[in-house]
Amino acid sequence: MLKPIRKTITYIILTLIIITAAQGQANDTDTSPVGVSLTSKTLVDITPDSLTWLGMSPGSVGDGTSEVNNYHKIQITNIGTKNITHIWFNATYPKASPFAVGSAKETNSGNYILLSKDTQTKNYYFINRVEYGEPNTLVYLTDPDGNMPPNSTKYLYGRFRNASNEYFWFINKEDGNCTDNLFYIGDDAHTSVKTGSTDFSNCIAGLNNTPGTGVDSCRMGTLTENNAYGYSEINIGGQKYCATVSQHCNRTFFSHWNMDYPFNNCGGNHTEFAWNTSNGSDGDGYLVPGEYFNMSIRIHVPYGIYEGASTKGKLTVLVNSI
Repeated sequence: MLKPIRKTITYIILTLIIITAAQGQANDTDTSPVGVSLTSKTLVDITPDSLTWLGMSPGSVGDGTSEVNNYHKIQITNIGTKNITHIWFNATYPKASPFAVGSAKETNSGNYILLSKDTQTKNYYFINRVEYGEPNTLVYLTDPDGNMPPNSTKYLYGRFRNASNEYFWFINKEDGNCTDNLFYIGDDAHTSVKTGSTDFSNCIAGLNNTPGTGVDSCRMGTLTENNAYGYSEINIGGQKYCATVSQHCNRTFFSHWNMDYPFNNCGGNHTEFAWNTSNGSDGDGYLVPGEYFNMSIRIHVPYGIYEGASTKGKLTVLVNSI
């Protein structure tokens, strides 16, 4: 009874060997051409798709160490089929003043965001921060006419809030149209421990000049009208922005990374593209399909924001292609 079993096993092994050898032989070949045509599509991806900073204090700076996932950069990738020439951003902002309202409903986290291009020395700028006039009288400010407190009928005034530093500004609103009026900016920051520039009665000309020093230092300049906005290149605390005031004086923007109207009126790197193919010898070249670059990101939380979660904001990347 043992012999048939051995024979059967031997026969099966030999059969497998024969089949394997036969399959390894190639007696004929043929090819089939494969072609793929891609549509013309401009697509961009921004990663990560969500950022959250928790437990921030008033007047503080939030970087990657305070973001819940330790994200400190965003990556922008060309996932389309076209070469990208220009990239810029916009950020959401509160539609009314979030200060002195006793809740977080008017806040918008997009107004806290700053970006820095990784190919440059780290220098963080707001995208398009909005500020509103002070809701109450600041009794310690002197307006350009020498009135203390300021004449609120003639002047609108507020602060450019940059974390723990606040720079006071004035705009002449007497004629109800702020597009071509005088704009004033203080040079010394107001903080929790110092008053800063508060006397605007003797400001020097030149919003784009290097800021002066001392509590009496301030600069002024006339806004240039462009339809519903007045704008000027401005240097605040050593940083270049485009200051833009709405026609009805109800919003004042400080923009750097937003190249949409009306911020595109400013030049001289006061507003700039994050990626710029056509920037002379300093151009970035094309961002070709599959290529990416990084921007460092952080937030600056101002003083006087109500506790709890600020309203969620959005950071949007915009591109041009050829």
